[in-house]
Amino acid sequence: MTEFLTRVGDRINPIVVKETRQAVNSRLVAGFLLLFLTVQLVVMLLMITGRELADSDDINLRAGRDMFTFVQGILLAACMILIPTMTGARLASERSDVNVDLLFISSLTPRAVLAGKLIAAGALALLIFSACAPFMTFAYVMRGLDVPTILVVLAADYLVVLTGTTFALFLAAVPANRGLRILLGLGGFITICYLGAGLLALSTAFLQGETALDTLSWEFWAGCAGLVVVIFGTIGLLFVWAVALISPPAANRAFTVRVYTLALWVVQAVGFGIWSLHIRRPEPMAVWGVLGCVLFSLQMIIASCERDGWGARVARRIPSRVVLRAPAFFFYSGAAGGLAFGVIGAGLSALGLAAWYLVVPSTRLPDSETKIVLIVALIAAYTYCYSLSAIVLRRALAGSGFRCGYTWIIGALLFGIGCTLPYIVRFALFERSSRYTDDVIGLYLTNPVVMIDDAIRSSGSHVGLTTFFLVAWAGVVTLANVTWLAKQVMNFRPPEAESEADE
Repeated sequence: MTEFLTRVGDRINPIVVKETRQAVNSRLVAGFLLLFLTVQLVVMLLMITGRELADSDDINLRAGRDMFTFVQGILLAACMILIPTMTGARLASERSDVNVDLLFISSLTPRAVLAGKLIAAGALALLIFSACAPFMTFAYVMRGLDVPTILVVLAADYLVVLTGTTFALFLAAVPANRGLRILLGLGGFITICYLGAGLLALSTAFLQGETALDTLSWEFWAGCAGLVVVIFGTIGLLFVWAVALISPPAANRAFTVRVYTLALWVVQAVGFGIWSLHIRRPEPMAVWGVLGCVLFSLQMIIASCERDGWGARVARRIPSRVVLRAPAFFFYSGAAGGLAFGVIGAGLSALGLAAWYLVVPSTRLPDSETKIVLIVALIAAYTYCYSLSAIVLRRALAGSGFRCGYTWIIGALLFGIGCTLPYIVRFALFERSSRYTDDVIGLYLTNPVVMIDDAIRSSGSHVGLTTFFLVAWAGVVTLANVTWLAKQVMNFRPPEAESEADE
């Protein structure tokens, strides 16, 4: 038995051991856990005492449900504040310019490093959940809720904690200076707080019976299973993004990300398609189309920040056969391949959604279906135009030493200018009205929020103008980058092929 435990111990990820040991020995974790237990005990004693003074003779069947709601809120707040913050802060400190060598002198792969941190955070979350178990058991004894309800709420809490932790790891892995890292941390903290508050509101409505969900029906559990798959898919996407960010620049970092993105897109298409056929409504496939478009639009933004060439490490792995080299171009690291991958994926999302509406009968009005497809196309088109415009400016600043990894900052600035400048021009030169009339709608063509909202609300009177503007914009930025794109396509070949071509 000792030998078996020794073998198991040798196979455990050392990052898990290190992170768990630091968490157990940390005064912050111990103090936070004691404070958490004290608050729970005080809240429970106050609730029990207050209810005994108010109703000493009657049995309150809502006492257990109310107590569980308070305890669950405290549990979720404690986990969402402590675990993502502590895990992300540790990775950020190791990712800093002072300690960056700590990530590369180890024989562990970046995937093993992040997996160890995520597993250790999950174990710490289980520790806090186990500390809360006696109080939740006492809430069950006081009546008002059943075991399946408790399990569903606790599972949702745990999945959201894992999602928040993975999001914190992703933000900590972003290469940035101290000022930008502080901004990312504040933005991530606000996002995690909103995520926890949203789950708390939904779980409270579920516990109070304000929803029409039946925990005894198989549709409920099938829906829960599908939602769990979506959440784990999101966690996996954030994880592979974080792994790519901390991998060495010379590695083929985008390969795993793009393969995972394609696999996630296909799995979601199958799942949402089955769901849509089962309920005989097109809404699930509409969600798939929008999610797929957003997913591949993010790939365009990421690709705009990638390098223009390939190092010797990646070039040696480029297939020598043209049949294999063509599809490999879309999955290997590189800006041109990533842009093509995102454009094709977003286009297939829009075409797939349109084909679904044509093949599968729908009870919805044709106009609403057209608007959904139009929204998907507009999101992809605006992302493409802004990404290529940012690349044009980045190439113009190449002589000043501007790094390609910060192209997203240029894109964000262009997006901000394109959204705010029309309002400034209108209020300076035209009437001060909040209505988008035909004579001023042309000012807002660079604002995707206004034009997408106009496509949803109006009868399509400005769709032609928007389409013409986007086609012209896309054509200009594509022509401005055509030489840059063609050079990457021609250079995508192994060193042996290059030497033979030179001879």
